[in-house]
Order: sequence, then structure tokens, then C-alpha cells
Amino acid sequence: VYVLGTIHVGTEEIANLPQGILDAFDSSNHLYAELSLADIQNQQNYLTPIMEEAVIVDEEGNPIPLTMLLDEAAADCLSQIIVSTVGADNPEAFTSMTCLPPWFWTSTLALSIYQSMGYNAEQGIDVLLYNRGFSAGKEILGLDAMETQLKILAFGTADEQLALLQELLHNIIDKKLDEFVASNVLSYADP
Repeated sequence: VYVLGTIHVGTEEIANLPQGILDAFDSSNHLYAELSLADIQNQQNYLTPIMEEAVIVDEEGNPIPLTMLLDEAAADCLSQIIVSTVGADNPEAFTSMTCLPPWFWTSTLALSIYQSMGYNAEQGIDVLLYNRGFSAGKEILGLDAMETQLKILAFGTADEQLALLQELLHNIIDKKLDEFVASNVLSYADP
């Protein structure tokens, strides 16, 4: 039995695994990953209901745009990010995107920050091992269910999720990303 911890984002340097690890991986009969290949291939079926469940709604069940729940500076920052994504001439898409759950935006923005620092999912150890296992015809089984993993993203109350998103948006505004990146990416990269 071989156990290897992985990370979801990496660099070429991180993705260049030692030959001993690759040999052990190649000689294994089974691959148990965080999620099964079947779950990954069907992730949209799991994601949509969890996202719908996490949308913040008023007493009548209508979605509340996050821009109405964040402070002015954070709301403006999120609005600018959304406009840069969907364009200024698409008010329906803008409104829909402002109603996505706070954890969706926190995760998406964190990934964008990682990418701006040179990290990407394609060079994450888990993706590399999934691809290597798939290419070798290994069955990729999951240690966890997709639904469980997605619920981890949606942890906490709506207020706690909003607070995390607001803090991240203020870090973007203040360009205080060094501390965020150091605590969320670089600590994983250190030997």
C-alpha cells in the first residue's frame, strides 16, 4: 500500500515527481483517489443541486444578489469581476452570477489568484496521477463521494461564507495577496 498526499494546483517544478514515486504508482494494482473517475465525469450532476441549495434567498424564496449583502467596496469589486467575465451588456448574466453562493466565488477567486501566481490545476499532483492512471487503464476509485467533497466547499453558515468572500475581495482590493497566497498555496509547496 502506497499513500501519497496531493495538491490540486501546482507548477512544473511541483509536478515533476521523483521517479521512485512514479515507479511505485505504476506498479500498483488499484488507484484510490479523493474522488472516483466516475464522480469527476459526472460532477455537474452533483454541483448544480448543491449550488442551488446554497443560494441565499429572502423570506419569499427569491435569490438575493451578493452585491446587496457585501459592504460597498467588496460589492463593487465583485461587480467589476463579474462584468469583466460576462461583459457590461449582459444584465441577466450579471444578475445570475451575483446570486451564486458565496463559496462558489471564494473558490473561483482563490483559483484565479493561484493561477496569477503561476499555479494551475493541470499541474496539480492529483490531476497528473488521475491522467497517468487513466492512461494505464487503472480503475480510479474514490475515497470520498463527490457530494461530500462539494459540501465541504459550502461549509459554515451563509454569514460565515459571506465574511470569507468579503475578506478575500478586500485582499484583492488592497492587493494584500502575499499573505493569502503564502497561507493557501506556498505552504503546500514547501518540502
